[in-house]
Amino acid sequence: MFDWFGALVAEFGKEVALVTAVVYGGYKFRRIKSIIGGLVAAVGTVATFGALTVGALVLGMATGWVSVDVGQMIGDIVSGAGAAWDVAGKRAVDWLSTEVL
Repeated sequence: MFDWFGALVAEFGKEVALVTAVVYGGYKFRRIKSIIGGLVAAVGTVATFGALTVGALVLGMATGWVSVDVGQMIGDIVSGAGAAWDVAGKRAVDWLSTEVL
């Protein structure tokens, strides 16, 4: 896993290899931090819209303006989340594990 570090030590010395490792680690950390920040922001946005939608439905059902089958609604939400995971979630995890880490 760290063969590159041994090659740098053999070629340039321990000091250069350590500086290179610290710079590379900082680059990866910043990249991971920005990707995680984007994912957290996206999840927060989706959760906000979901809470507003569910709140509007509950308010509409309580006032009698909207008639919704709650079981069907939850089933649709679960199947939609499963489809979203199949389309985007698996690819994002695969990309993160190969490109970032």
